[in-house]
Amino acid sequence: MTNKEDQSSITLLPLVWGVSQAVALSLVITALVGTVYYFTNVSEPGMNMMVLGGFGLCASWAGWSAARRSSSKSIIYGIMAGVLFFVITWLLGWIVSAPTLAATAWWKKMIYAVVGSSLGSVVSVIGKD
Repeated sequence: MTNKEDQSSITLLPLVWGVSQAVALSLVITALVGTVYYFTNVSEPGMNMMVLGGFGLCASWAGWSAARRSSSKSIIYGIMAGVLFFVITWLLGWIVSAPTLAATAWWKKMIYAVVGSSLGSVVSVIGKD
């Protein structure tokens, strides 16, 4: 039997699907965090934890969704989706506001994206039938 999809190639559909869902989820989480900040007296360190937690959750969702849609190499797809999500959010943040992201914050967000998407892809692999 021949397989129509070459196992050595990477298709873009799982990546696009996972990252687009993660970006939509990040917009919802941003609205929720903004609402919490506006209507409560949450301190700045508390907001930072909420934002990083939301970023990690979105990266996990990107990895889970991309790995779920891929036929093979699920973990690779998940990590690539997390890195792509990081790049898109970094570019959008750079376009919308001045580039004031410190070097430590840049690496921290990158680590959250890679670890979160890795965890999401592993959970997806465990849950695949």
